[in-house]
Amino acid sequence: MVRNQVFNVGSNDQNFMIKDIARLIHQQVPSARLVNMEEVADPRNYWVDFQRIDHVLSFKPEWTVERGITQVIEALLSGRIGNYRDARYSNIEFLKQEGIYLLTNNESSWALDLLNGGSQTVLIPDEA
Repeated sequence: MVRNQVFNVGSNDQNFMIKDIARLIHQQVPSARLVNMEEVADPRNYWVDFQRIDHVLSFKPEWTVERGITQVIEALLSGRIGNYRDARYSNIEFLKQEGIYLLTNNESSWALDLLNGGSQTVLIPDEA
């Protein structure tokens, strides 16, 4: 029974450090420059455990970090993402510009539409 249980959704095989994700991006975009920021200490280092969802529900995600990287690259190259620096693509910038208020009230905003499953959601069909 799964009632009242909390599950981290993912896979321990897909737990990556930022530098590992940077290397995966570099494999798909060789012209990208890797910058070593190890001298900048970031205390936010954690490992998410996905054993419960695997053992209780036998859940295995079909999506991978590599497929996500490919999806983002394709969206950039196709023009679906105009300005990647736009606040809608950055949690920090979004909260600075739109504020958490717009996420919690009934005013119209693209963020609220997105949270409610509105038309702003862009799904890319699986090519597999």
